[in-house]
Amino acid sequence: MDLEEHHRTQAELAEQTRAGNAEAARTLIKARASSLAYEHCECYTISRFGDLGSTPAPEAFSLLSFVATIAVETKDEREFTCALDLLTTLARATDSTERPHARIDVWNVIGSLAVNDEDRESWRNLCMWYRIRE
Repeated sequence: MDLEEHHRTQAELAEQTRAGNAEAARTLIKARASSLAYEHCECYTISRFGDLGSTPAPEAFSLLSFVATIAVETKDEREFTCALDLLTTLARATDSTERPHARIDVWNVIGSLAVNDEDRESWRNLCMWYRIRE
């Protein structure tokens, strides 16, 4: 797959994710797991999931439980980090501090799995957003 096709495929997955497609979100996490958390361009910096910051609130809210479950179930450290990034982006897109109706233990497990500095920072951001005690 050439670079142009790679970007087009990721753009399509992002669009499907914005529309609330949970399987597209899973595939996008896998695809972006090897990318940098932030991409610095000439005039701006964009986060790994900056293109999903405009996800409509209802779709973002409905995806949160699914992405939280992906974070807990993955065995790949990069995919876990990527899922945390997507959780943070989607949480902000909901414009609500109400936690989704995922099993409450999923959130506790995520906190225990966040061991490296980047993951701990993402977890702290989610805790602040949702008023979860670390």
